[in-house]
Amino acid sequence: MTNKCFCAIDLHPGNILVRGSIDKPSQLKLVILDSGMVATLSPQDFRNLHDTFKAVIKGNGREVGQLFLERSPMSHCKDPEKFVTAMAEIVDEAQKQRVTFSNTEVAQLLMKVFNTLRENRVKLDANFAAVILSIMVIEGTYER
Repeated sequence: MTNKCFCAIDLHPGNILVRGSIDKPSQLKLVILDSGMVATLSPQDFRNLHDTFKAVIKGNGREVGQLFLERSPMSHCKDPEKFVTAMAEIVDEAQKQRVTFSNTEVAQLLMKVFNTLRENRVKLDANFAAVILSIMVIEGTYER
């Protein structure tokens, strides 16, 4: 396993090329020309990301909330229990829906997470946030 994870996304019309024939829509290809934004995750950043996604996959929303609180720089959360409970509800809802790219708007789910973070004044590390934003952008390019 590598110690670094690279993430790069800056999609706008100038960075996207659609190749192929309009007569054959099933053969159209999306080409990313310039990714623009790059984030490098340190070993600790990667560990934070790994631990958080592991808790999400296990369906342990309370652990997700606790991890955000423990590993967020300059968190000003006034009611940690409220925040942990809110994160648990988001993860529980996602688990009930059996979240996949084909049946869920991942960006919408992540927006709930960002809104909960904002409402509870829990700040994410910039590199961690860049990875999550990149997932949202990638999800927007995924064909259903």
